[in-house]
Amino acid sequence: MLTTNQTSQGAITAVAANFLYSLLFLFGLLLQPLSGTQVASWRVLTMFFGLVLLVGVLKQWQHIFDYLKTLKNAKEWFLFILPTPILGAQIWMFMWAPVNGLGLEVTLGYFLYPMIMIVVGRFLYNEDMSLLQWAAIICAGLGIAYDIFEYGAISWATLFVCLGYPPRRRLKNRHIKGVLIAHRFRQIKKYQQKIDKMTRKIEALHVE
Repeated sequence: MLTTNQTSQGAITAVAANFLYSLLFLFGLLLQPLSGTQVASWRVLTMFFGLVLLVGVLKQWQHIFDYLKTLKNAKEWFLFILPTPILGAQIWMFMWAPVNGLGLEVTLGYFLYPMIMIVVGRFLYNEDMSLLQWAAIICAGLGIAYDIFEYGAISWATLFVCLGYPPRRRLKNRHIKGVLIAHRFRQIKKYQQKIDKMTRKIEALHVE
């Protein structure tokens, strides 16, 4: 159960993260005359080295190695690698679109993305929804429908964004669960080693 303070911190963090994410959308414009593909390449490089630094500072490499050990066959490795081109394409579109005059179309795709996820969750995974949630969805849907009507059509960039995220989200959640399981297994193994050590000490005392 989250406390009021934790809820406030979570809300502030979420708003700050979304604000910074929106500023990143303008990153390509600030780096002109670089092309959108070049800007996306720079973003991938900075993300990679940033993650390597973060994992190293937090000393979390062992959790990654533990998860990789759980991949036993070609299918599991394929599902592990599959999100990479999907994520890469989304990063490319996010940085390429503003530089090439498709910023609004991509923005509309991000508005449609939550709606697509709701449809997937409700009708593919049979998740229950309250009346208040349905009301919120209807209001959001009307707003998006009005934007589409004003624009006159749905761009390929819009569909690229809103239809590309659900499979990536699904595959990403699968990997997060795998990492958590590997981390939990490692913790259990440590506890088991401590128990074994205590058991040997107790047995030694009985022998004496």
